[in-house]
Amino acid sequence: MAAIGVLASVPAVYGQGALLPLVADNQWTYDVNDGGSTMTAVVDGSRTVRGNFSKIIKWTITGGTSDEYWNYWSIETDGSLLLHGWSRPENADLGVAYEPPVRWIDGTATVGGTWSTTATGYDLETGDGPDFTVTFDGEFVSEGQLLVGPDQTPYDALEMRLVDDVVQLGTQTYSIAGRSIAGRERLARPKRGTNRQWYTINVGMIRELATGFDAQLTSDPSGIVPVTPSSWSAVKALYAPGP
Repeated sequence: MAAIGVLASVPAVYGQGALLPLVADNQWTYDVNDGGSTMTAVVDGSRTVRGNFSKIIKWTITGGTSDEYWNYWSIETDGSLLLHGWSRPENADLGVAYEPPVRWIDGTATVGGTWSTTATGYDLETGDGPDFTVTFDGEFVSEGQLLVGPDQTPYDALEMRLVDDVVQLGTQTYSIAGRSIAGRERLARPKRGTNRQWYTINVGMIRELATGFDAQLTSDPSGIVPVTPSSWSAVKALYAPGP
């Protein structure tokens, strides 16, 4: 079977498309290694977060573990992927906005390249804060073929190593992107943990591997509508504030 996706032409990684195609209704489904959970993500809606336009990805985990959270993303013209914050739909008062946005992936990085963001967390709804700070470090580790899912589907993948702080709000612990960290994963994961993610251009994230957590793509990638950095800029311009 031919591999899905196109390997990057480093350093111009993103001229061929985006690593996370933020197109309405794009959807991804993953098997999670916790005894039968399924994780689903869908691009659904948009929101301005601390003056920045973002697209919403809504995540749902069902089965052995249950969770639901939303996070807010944008793509820079250089292909960088920014995380602006997150919220929890079960609690309208629980949401975080980051300033500056967390640079999740640096679109200018080549293999071996690193980047870092120190961001302040504010209340998403009220803008109050600052409440806490987080530090996020990224590294573009490698590119090559990766076999994913129960069918071992081959993908041309870019591997990112992401080191981040967990967010402690009251008695609850969350990832920097808003996923609840509980049970065995909470016991196993240090306050500052390493998360490895693999992406395929114009497909999105195909695997996430963290302490006590392994999610692999199972949905058909042919249904993903791609977006290029140039077309994303055109979308953002529609929402730009007036003079």
